[in-house]
Order: sequence, then C-alpha cells, then structure tokens
Amino acid sequence: MRSEDTGMSDQDELNLIDILQFLQRQQQTILMVFLTITILVFSFAITRPTQYQSKASIVVGERLFFQQQQQIESIDEIKYLYGDLATFNAIKNTRIVEVSATAKLPDLATTNVQNAIQKIIQKHKQILEAKKMEFNDLLKTQNEGGVNRADFIRLLDNAASSSLTKQIGSIETTKLLHGGIFVKVFGIGVFAAIFLALIISILKDYIERSKAKPVLG
Repeated sequence: MRSEDTGMSDQDELNLIDILQFLQRQQQTILMVFLTITILVFSFAITRPTQYQSKASIVVGERLFFQQQQQIESIDEIKYLYGDLATFNAIKNTRIVEVSATAKLPDLATTNVQNAIQKIIQKHKQILEAKKMEFNDLLKTQNEGGVNRADFIRLLDNAASSSLTKQIGSIETTKLLHGGIFVKVFGIGVFAAIFLALIISILKDYIERSKAKPVLG
C-alpha cells in the first residue's frame, strides 16, 4: 500500500518509527522515573493530615444607595475585611455568600465560621443602625421644618428598603481525609511524572546516541 493511499507521508511514517524506537530504547528509564515520582507523590498525598471543614451561608443585607438596592458590603469587601477568619464564596446572581473554614479539629473549624458570621452580622447591623440614627435626626429636624422634603423622603425610603444580614441554616462540618487534597495532588503528580519521565528519557537518549556516533578524524 502506497503512503499516498493511506494519507500518511513517508516523513510521518519515519517519525512514528522513530518514536516507537525511542520508546523501546528508553522504556526502562521512562518506567523507572514514572514509578519513582508517582510513589513519592502518592506517599506525600496519603500522609497529609485529616482536616475538618465547616460551612454555612449568609444572605447579605441590602440598603438603598443612590436610588438603587446595594449589598451592605460587596463580596470583595467581605473577603478583604474578614478573610483572616474564613473563606468566602459568593453564589452567582444572589446575595448568598458561603462561609467556610478548615482546621485540624472540628470544633475549631466550627468556631471559626461562627466567629466570621457573627462579626459580619454585627458589623452590618452597626452600619444600618448608623443610617437609622441619621434618619431619626433628620426626622426630628423635619418636624421642626428645617429639612428638605426630598431628602426626608429619600431617607425614609432608605430606612424602609434596608434589610439585615442573616445566616441561612446551620453550620455543617465534614471530614477531609488526607487534607481533602489527595485526588488533586495525586492527579497533578501523575501528569508531572509522565512529563518528567519523557524529558529525562529524551535527554538520556540524546546523550547516549551522541556518544555512540563515530568521531570523524
């Protein structure tokens, strides 16, 4: 069968033969490097300590801001202000934020989530309380006839449209064997083992073939 009939050129056939010959020459090196790295990665991944992860969700309250409803704090503000207490993930197109914390002890993970949620709720409550006090002051002024009616209506709308941040459901804690990273670490390790095995084998094959070439006098 001619190469043009199969759609494969002589160069393609040559390259395929070269690859097969290379794999045959370096199969022991490839296998040895792959197994060595894989065993090391497996040993590392399986010896990771057990962790506990606690999770809960909150609904971030809203306030009226320039005639538009706005979260009391954005997800970026929450991450920046409370990131040392827990991890935060916003649920897309909602005001729901998942709060999670990982620790070596289940009680510690739960406590970290509780502290983060309580701190956020308390801070948001203080923000709305400050706005409410501002409204009350202007209400008193309105009664004395010293405030613009438009400002009064705006603040009244603001107070009526505000909502407090609150927790949804209870805190759930799960056990993470091997730190919860075994599959990820082992998967990356296998790909790295294949890559390094091929690179080392290519270099070894190049050196061996270079030494085998006759030196021209």
